[in-house]
Amino acid sequence: MDYPAVVSKFDPITTLTIATLHFFFPFSMKFINKDQSIFFTTLRGRVNQYFTDNNISRYGNSEMVIKSVTLIGLYLAAYICVLVLPWSAIFLLPLAIIMGIAKAGIGMTV
Repeated sequence: MDYPAVVSKFDPITTLTIATLHFFFPFSMKFINKDQSIFFTTLRGRVNQYFTDNNISRYGNSEMVIKSVTLIGLYLAAYICVLVLPWSAIFLLPLAIIMGIAKAGIGMTV
């Protein structure tokens, strides 16, 4: 059974043109959609207004700092125990589960 061969053509003019454009214009061109920029400006303004109206800090509060320190500390403690302590797999499995829960908590809440 014969399969069709994949033929790739090298087009020197297109390659040269693209290389020339990248040489003279090393930056990437960006398309700015005016509708989206208005949307994001409006959204950012409303979110900032919500924080201002409710006297909430945009950078978190003491509860978030405590939660961050606790989760990162729990993850690092379990990680260090896995690396340093010469335990069998039965004792390392709960530490791996604790590390997974702490990492998920860091990723989802912090």
